[in-house]
Amino acid sequence: MFSTTRDDNNARAAKDTMTSEGGPTINEAKERVRHLRDDARDAAGAVKDDLEAVARRTGRHVRDLADSAGQNLGDLSETLKNTISQKPLKAGAVILGVGFVLGVLYRR
Repeated sequence: MFSTTRDDNNARAAKDTMTSEGGPTINEAKERVRHLRDDARDAAGAVKDDLEAVARRTGRHVRDLADSAGQNLGDLSETLKNTISQKPLKAGAVILGVGFVLGVLYRR
């Protein structure tokens, strides 16, 4: 069914051809593949580490922006409260004006 002798002879002939032509032996090829695999694993690890570092920096930046936005909204709220309590008629007129403009825009 299987011709192992012919297969063995073909394998020896291929090995002899590769070695006589200056090509790599099977063990050298396996070693090269191991080195390539290790290099690929190292490169993938470096990429993973870089991506994690970028994700951490981005997360910190987003948290800082959210904190800053929250602080700004708090400051705006305090300013509005002070303005309304110091000048209630002017604040009411502004609110009515904004409501009127929004109503006109909404109808269109």
